[in-house]
Amino acid sequence: MSLQGLMVSRLGAAGLQLFQAAPQASPWIQNLVQELDGSWRPRYGLGLVKAYSKRIAMLHGAYQATDSKHYLYVLTEESKLYKGAITEIAAASGLDMSATIPLANWNSEFKNAAVTVGTSTNPTSIDKRLLFSFPGFGVTSQKVYDQTGAQIVDSGSAGITGCPFSHGDSVAIVQKNTLLWSTYGDAYTFPTINYTYHNPEIGEGIVGVYSQENISYVFGTTGMYSIQGSPIETAKFTLLTAPPIAGPAATSVARCRDRIIYLAPGPQLFMLGNGLQRIDEPVHDLLSAYGDATYFSLFYDPLIDCLCVTPLVDQAVTPGVENLTLLYSLSKNAWIGTYRHADSTKGLMRAVNVGPNTDSLTIPRNRPPFGLVAVAASELLTKYESTAYGDDDADGESQPFPCSIETANFGLDETPSVTKQLIDVYVDGVGQWTVKLKYRNGSGEAWKEATIGTAQGPGWVYADRDIPVYKERRIRLEAMSSASLRLRFVGIRERPIEE
Repeated sequence: MSLQGLMVSRLGAAGLQLFQAAPQASPWIQNLVQELDGSWRPRYGLGLVKAYSKRIAMLHGAYQATDSKHYLYVLTEESKLYKGAITEIAAASGLDMSATIPLANWNSEFKNAAVTVGTSTNPTSIDKRLLFSFPGFGVTSQKVYDQTGAQIVDSGSAGITGCPFSHGDSVAIVQKNTLLWSTYGDAYTFPTINYTYHNPEIGEGIVGVYSQENISYVFGTTGMYSIQGSPIETAKFTLLTAPPIAGPAATSVARCRDRIIYLAPGPQLFMLGNGLQRIDEPVHDLLSAYGDATYFSLFYDPLIDCLCVTPLVDQAVTPGVENLTLLYSLSKNAWIGTYRHADSTKGLMRAVNVGPNTDSLTIPRNRPPFGLVAVAASELLTKYESTAYGDDDADGESQPFPCSIETANFGLDETPSVTKQLIDVYVDGVGQWTVKLKYRNGSGEAWKEATIGTAQGPGWVYADRDIPVYKERRIRLEAMSSASLRLRFVGIRERPIEE
């Protein structure tokens, strides 16, 4: 709006819209969450559960009725499999799997497990079965293991390879040419007759994922098909026309509530659910900057209800490059920003719901965050802490993480044809905020950056009179996390320049 010849923008509780339809009015956040009153605060901190010596390659949770506990299963690149409740796993010694997964096989590449849990014939007396493999791991085989550390076998005692996923009350295995599955209601039995060949138009089978209502999708190198109905013996198989998945990474696909989101070559991101929708356009340049599409990890974070996309950065190859996790809000159907660990070398690669925040029936379970969500951050096993506003390092010491909010997150400006000059920025909040100006004079130019000043909110930051003029701008506010840090809204005043 205009006020006495000035151009005034007010972003925050009044006028701030988190909708993709108006990207110039949408903020691009880092490590912030929005309260019900419209103000912003730091996300929950990540408390240390266990610091392993090698990166976490698998993280999964399962409730075992045999002893009424919610368990975490962790496999690290030291080829050790750990199991335990959230309060016990730090002391678990781990099962050595180096004989079946040689340490030399990890090399310097990033490996991520495809993992699922299948039921037993009697879950109260026989543990549910955890099955996992590493699609693309090794040269000729992708052995499927269970929680005992052994390779699973079929009814003829032949070792099974492929990528496991659950469909109804069966566990299915995607192999290069075939799909095989367990006995209905028994993940411990794989009859040799339970198989079918892939539709030839999908190419080589890569990965499968369960959606909902007994619908699953199987992805191949050149296409995909759906499985509808259970048991699988009577299910309907339908070839779908869609871009292929970027494989062979197991984490190229994620189930997010009732939607399936997968990574395609490009890189591109597609959402399945009421049709097929491409969703990566607003962040395509960010994704493209990280190179090989098979080095991405897609997962769902149930605490923030977001698809998380982490381009995995190998610090040995590109030291100093930040590990950022892009956030796509399922409730807002929009990209809203990024999360980042306090240590930028730690990539957030998986989040799992461990169940309620306590297994005790005598302790109330309605304390925030209402359930335990464990997060793998490189070699650190962590969990969200509702009373912490920093991330623990490997020694358990809390470190503040960077928080920021930026206007016009997709490079748009409300008045791109008008030459302008910044006057001042009003910060209505609590804490110390550094204000920066990003500016350019056209879409073909690179963005330049200037630091305007620092405000101890609430307060003003005034721009120098010789600040450069521009046609497009972004205003960015940065701070370090703390319990009291808040941001209510930002007022931006600028003057139009006659040419």
